[in-house]
Amino acid sequence: MTEYSPSFAEKVKFGSGESVVTYFGKNLLGESFFYYIRCDMDGYRKMKEDFLYKNYSNPETYGEVIYSDNLPEPDEKAKAFLKKYIG
Repeated sequence: MTEYSPSFAEKVKFGSGESVVTYFGKNLLGESFFYYIRCDMDGYRKMKEDFLYKNYSNPETYGEVIYSDNLPEPDEKAKAFLKKYIG
């Protein structure tokens, strides 16, 4: 297995140490969900590798889950939370 190598833009995004990424998925019943996860470059790299190689991991293994909901996309409430959190 080849290790995922982040792009230059991704490295710049994480230049301050941590970033918030949106993780999308479906549970075993096929229901959509998303998480906002605060992670460092190692957590982000693991997330990308798991996606590329179709490995299953709990989202908590990538970093700190700061928000989650059982929706396919963030709604206005979630967007407002993220704006205030990053703010």
